[in-house]
This record gives sequence, structure tokens and C-alpha cells, in this order.
Amino acid sequence: MFLSATSTSSNSKLFVTVPFRCELMGAAYATTPLAAQTAAGTLDIIVLSAQTTTTGMTIPGWGGLTVSTSTGKTSTRFAEPTAETYLNSGDVLCSIGSSLVGGTISFLTREF
Repeated sequence: MFLSATSTSSNSKLFVTVPFRCELMGAAYATTPLAAQTAAGTLDIIVLSAQTTTTGMTIPGWGGLTVSTSTGKTSTRFAEPTAETYLNSGDVLCSIGSSLVGGTISFLTREF
């Protein structure tokens, strides 16, 4: 199942609440239609846990991800996390962009 969040603003923080227990399998960032990403941007993806009071955990292998140069309706798919990442209902996936145009972050999950 895909979980997604969208913003038309540059350098946005995008949040998605996880509705069920699942494994995080992958993610992609797509720029807003007709927006021009003229230089490579970066994206950090963290998990805010519903079970603890920690400030956030970076997903293994998903810190400082590069978003490719593109113009509208294209996306950058990120490699799978470098370690198995399990999420609980109520956890929040957060992406924090730098030098990015607005767009949509989509997370691929496998419910169990």
C-alpha cells in the first residue's frame, strides 16, 4: 500500500500517519507538475514513533537522499532502506526537504 503526502511549497516538511503495522519497502519523490527542479535537492526521511517520546529516528540509508534535477511529472525513486524498518499504527513518516520544489512523497509499505 502507498502512503502519500503532497505540498506545493518549496522545502516542505511532509507528514504521513501510518494507519497499520507494516514494513517500509521503499519511497519516491515526485515534483509538482510543471515545477522545475533545476539543481539536485536533498531529502531526509525520519520516523516519529507513536510508542516512544523520542524526537525521531532516521531510517537506515535514508538520510541526505538526493532528488534528481527534473521538470514536472518526474520522480526520484530511493533505494530500499539498508535495514528492515517496521512501523506501528500511529507512527508518523516525515520527509524534510532542502533545495526542493514542491511535490509528493510516496512510501511503499507491506501490511502484516
